[in-house]
Amino acid sequence: MTEADLMRSIMVALSADGHFVARANVGLFFTADGRPVKTGLPVGFSDVFGHRESDARAFYLEIKKPDAKPTSKKSRDAKLQEMKEAGFSTIELLRADSWMRIGATTDQAQFLTAMKKRKAIAEVVRSVEEARLAVNGG
Repeated sequence: MTEADLMRSIMVALSADGHFVARANVGLFFTADGRPVKTGLPVGFSDVFGHRESDARAFYLEIKKPDAKPTSKKSRDAKLQEMKEAGFSTIELLRADSWMRIGATTDQAQFLTAMKKRKAIAEVVRSVEEARLAVNGG
């Protein structure tokens, strides 16, 4: 199963549970005269976002295949130092590190940490079951 297949399965399952679910698309294209144009959301924005049916609490899910490669130790350490200097707590840094160890990029981990700090549901998920657990609770 590709990451795109997994994302679609998660979106269908969460929609079936009654939640509002949307996919974040970003990209780069070129105009007819060759100028590059970036579209989309900030760097690190999660693959899937929405709000819970029961209480409209926002959620942000970064989708990773179970065999995703971890972010390199050097990149993790540099991002964690940057986040520490920006005032993130030890708990937040540990969570960001754990996400990077299961495949989130440094920017994705920082984005999720910032959303969680704002009381949103924010997780890296590797299956439909993990996504449902993150959003529905349990």
